[in-house]
Amino acid sequence: MVFEKQTNLNNIIKYYLIISVVGAIGNFVALRKKDSVSKKKWWLKYFTYVLWAGGVIAGILYFENFYFTMSCVVVIAGFYEVLSNLKQKNNAKLVILLLSIMVLFFYLLFSLQFDKNLYLSFFVLICVFDAFCQITGQIFGTRKIIKKISPKKTLEGYIGGAFVTILFVFFVFKNVVVIEQTWKEIVFFIIGGATLGDLLSSMLKRYFKIKDFSKLFPGQGGILDRYDSHIFAGVVYFCYDYLMKHV
Repeated sequence: MVFEKQTNLNNIIKYYLIISVVGAIGNFVALRKKDSVSKKKWWLKYFTYVLWAGGVIAGILYFENFYFTMSCVVVIAGFYEVLSNLKQKNNAKLVILLLSIMVLFFYLLFSLQFDKNLYLSFFVLICVFDAFCQITGQIFGTRKIIKKISPKKTLEGYIGGAFVTILFVFFVFKNVVVIEQTWKEIVFFIIGGATLGDLLSSMLKRYFKIKDFSKLFPGQGGILDRYDSHIFAGVVYFCYDYLMKHV
């Protein structure tokens, strides 16, 4: 597949900046009634997120095999975070280790497709989905999805994130990046896989009795806190794509 770098680059940067500004406005609205300490934490989280996302997007655009290299780091660091928090000595420990190895291995296989357009689409759209789930959840959220697993995640947040992502894909992003897959497929796996990853990550943290997997990203947590949605969306898509091609 030809990656039309020069043609798409200006548009990608432009829309990244627009989304960042819209996100900042949404953050401002969501935090207007919060106390000063909460506001500082959320703004730190927001700016860390914007810098991290911008860095990864630039890496995918400018460097060959960047996504694969990044995925290797994510897999190694993510597995370390699981091991460092897994202190119980019981059968559940073995199950969690095996499942973690399997999920991270499939994510690595996803990163071996070396398709810049696919990786760019997944990364950008998952970031949009994740960011606007949080923003709309902060503004409109009242109904908890699974309170015992993730008390801060709301139905309104997920609906808002999905709505913004779908609008962004079909009115903007599909005109910027060309992919072999259908956009309906991509949207389905991004929303479904990212939601699954987010909830399973929250479930695992509940089991570990921790808030974040580590403190690597200021205000964001660890590798798995930041990449959980990306990992599961990639795994779900890879398994589907493999079955469609080989079964």
